[in-house]
Amino acid sequence: MGDLAALRSRLQELDRVVVAFSGGADSAFLAWVANDVLGPGRSLAVTAVSPSLLGEERDDCEALAREWGLRWRGIETHELERAAYVANDGDRCYHCKAELMDVVGPLAAAEEATVVDGIAAVVNGDVITYSQVRALTAPREKLMRQQLTGKQLEQSLTKLRELALKDLIDRRLVIQAFKKESYEIPDHVVDERMHQIIRESFGGDRNTFIKTLQAQNYSLTEFKKLEMEKIIVAAMRGKNVKPVTTVSPTKVTEYYKQHKAEFTAKEQVKLRLIMIPTRAAEGNTTAQKAIAEEILGKLADGAPFDRMAQMYSEDATRDNGGDWGWIARKTLAAPLEKVAFNLPPGRVSHVIEVGPNYYILKVEEKRGGDTPSFEKMRPEIEKKLLQEDSQRQQELWLAGLRQKAYIRIF
Repeated sequence: MGDLAALRSRLQELDRVVVAFSGGADSAFLAWVANDVLGPGRSLAVTAVSPSLLGEERDDCEALAREWGLRWRGIETHELERAAYVANDGDRCYHCKAELMDVVGPLAAAEEATVVDGIAAVVNGDVITYSQVRALTAPREKLMRQQLTGKQLEQSLTKLRELALKDLIDRRLVIQAFKKESYEIPDHVVDERMHQIIRESFGGDRNTFIKTLQAQNYSLTEFKKLEMEKIIVAAMRGKNVKPVTTVSPTKVTEYYKQHKAEFTAKEQVKLRLIMIPTRAAEGNTTAQKAIAEEILGKLADGAPFDRMAQMYSEDATRDNGGDWGWIARKTLAAPLEKVAFNLPPGRVSHVIEVGPNYYILKVEEKRGGDTPSFEKMRPEIEKKLLQEDSQRQQELWLAGLRQKAYIRIF
């Protein structure tokens, strides 16, 4: 009963909702409660209509909505046009949900409503929905799907969503603590924040700001509420997390010693290269080495390295004059790396035999490899340690709120 009361309370707080209504037990229950709490004027049940849904299932949803007096609408979705959905991997349900949210989002924005599609957690009577989690993770998820695949993607998405839910739970706890203390944020503070956003991010153009919100599936009311919550969280953090202003000099020194490698700039050389095959299998090793030595002699006499590479090299970079650009260690075979990183800028190597090829290297420039002094790094280290101390204090405060709270994750 407590969870039902929490759901009713959360729906009243949202004021206007669009429910993703599949006809299953969970979504049907959510749609019924939303209609009971808010009425058909402020709640809308929507069913995704696509080849993935049997015609009779769509008809059942409409009939059930009519029987219960729900305001209902069928909306077309196109998940079959998503390659990731068709692949039918372990994340198929996500892709179906993503397509649904992409279609429902604009509809919800037009209704100035919040999409609700299931309960992710209950926090002291406040409900957090799956849609709220997805709204928080969507930008990162898009990037992950471009960079990762398979099990690595699945594990990364799971971790991302868990962290997002944890963040939403903590935010809800902070806001509840704010209300418990009977604090208030004057309306003009939020209004000033909105004006600041429009002025600084949209050049004062309110119309562009509104269109941007609509493109991101936010209503103005919802965005103002989010900004209000950010202000509350910042204010409560300032009140409960004591500012750390000093850090022990010993800790700063130890940190520098333990993290020297992180401060050292990556060593790189700007390299040109000529490659001459040994042709050992054909018995031409001597002749090929003679060609390499002849090239080396021409270079010693002042011939341009890039011109010699274009004429003689059989490396893939010959058309670019043997230019490999800036390279770091571990790029070349070990014998070549040793020579390249020990050559002074402007110098040409001797002929180097590595595997089936002869090489001549020229280092044009060098950079990195230097470790900044302790005095130079001290301000940065102090700032980092202060931030870490502050983060630890914040985590202790939040842990105290969690310990006293009723939290149920679904």
